Amino acid sequence: MINLNGSNLQKFPLQNLSWERDLIYFEGPLLSEFTVKNGEKYLKYWCDCNDEYNRWMLFRIKEEDRLRLVLGELSLIDCIKDKAGNFVFFVDENEHKSFYQLVDLSDVPQEYFPELDSYLNIEDYVEDKNITSLVFEDNWQFEDLKEVYRKLTQLYDFIFVAKKQLGTSGGMPWHGGFSAMHFYNKLKNIIPKISNSELGAIHYASPGYMKMEMDTDIAELTFKAINLYKKEQVVIDQIYSELFNRIKDLGLNNLNLDVAIDDFSKDTDCQKNYKLLTSKLFCVDLNWLNKFADSDFERCKIVMAHTRRLKTFYSFIDDKRVRVVTSLID
Repeated sequence: MINLNGSNLQKFPLQNLSWERDLIYFEGPLLSEFTVKNGEKYLKYWCDCNDEYNRWMLFRIKEEDRLRLVLGELSLIDCIKDKAGNFVFFVDENEHKSFYQLVDLSDVPQEYFPELDSYLNIEDYVEDKNITSLVFEDNWQFEDLKEVYRKLTQLYDFIFVAKKQLGTSGGMPWHGGFSAMHFYNKLKNIIPKISNSELGAIHYASPGYMKMEMDTDIAELTFKAINLYKKEQVVIDQIYSELFNRIKDLGLNNLNLDVAIDDFSKDTDCQKNYKLLTSKLFCVDLNWLNKFADSDFERCKIVMAHTRRLKTFYSFIDDKRVRVVTSLID
């Protein structure tokens, strides 16, 4: 192995390193992520070996850079050269011994740096349990970020209640936007408090990030719903538009609810497009809808409200203003 121009350390200063995940693995880990007690993240990168030892480079990484690395937006070499600070640690180790050095970044042999195009492609990346991370740029107003948070929370709440088959019908006339707002408030109240989505952290920078606490299983279903909308967007938007226009032409939103329910049930176009729209959405179950609302008109309103939120949230992703740290959205 190459002789390093560094300072030998009698004791490794980063005690209680906790392994989080392997980011590159080939017949053993080549790049792994660790956390120390104060929450700082470190990457451990294999760079050399001889008959006795493997040599690793260990360096700190900011959370916003770690997220961009796993998204494939920031190269590994940039994480080291531009983001790691002035020094890195080297560890020569085997099953029985470890030797540590602190090396100035300018003295790191060129052979130990990754290739210039060292972007990760992690197909099955999973964030920390019950954590969802979003990355955004600095051209966002705080009110816009609140809207991102609100829409993802509403999608999560809908999927949670639909998947768990929770809730009972009644209580909302479904005329105008008023009932949609109260519908999502109702969903929030149905979900057990321990499973409610919460804003864990927000870091406003370029890039910034948002951490949301969500049940991992439901979050994954939510991402699958968003991804299915992405794949079927043209068809879903067309069905929604035809349904919206038909309801508008019939003036159902301006009628007495009982009359609107009756007219909707008798209109073949409304019935056809409502059922077609429902069939195109992930995790929207007719059995649950039938339990949650008393009429097809009200059920249709629920499905349309969900579709609008899928469309709005996906527009943030499509414009590349927001990236969700998951492999479940193509």
